[in-house]
Amino acid sequence: MNKRELELVQTSWEKITPNSDEFVQLFYKKVFEIDPELQALFKRSMGMQGRKIMSMFDSAVEYMGQVDKFVPPLITAGRRHIQYGVNDEDYETVRQALMQTMSEVLDEEFDSETRQAWELAYNSMQDIMKSACHQPPLA
Repeated sequence: MNKRELELVQTSWEKITPNSDEFVQLFYKKVFEIDPELQALFKRSMGMQGRKIMSMFDSAVEYMGQVDKFVPPLITAGRRHIQYGVNDEDYETVRQALMQTMSEVLDEEFDSETRQAWELAYNSMQDIMKSACHQPPLA
């Protein structure tokens, strides 16, 4: 990602975080509308799950562009996701739900340039997480 794309991701995320509970509720509503079968993967409270995903996005957005801080947590998350039963197709569902949620929450501020920056950011995150799923566990 270039500097402008990184800035777009970070500034748009800053607008979302003050209303993180509403964002998470809408996001998971969209995930389950796209693929209702994914509800079976969530064994814990959705409140806890919401805090986890917001924390993951907070860290990823903050450290995007700093490989040493950006990549390791995503590798850990990717390995954890495979244990929960997440498959490669589920990342596409999450991408769709994230883009729809961002568009709804940010409205006109989620213009084509910001959307493209988020697409790049999400693709980077999912690529790292998916590749971690296919690596042998650390000893």
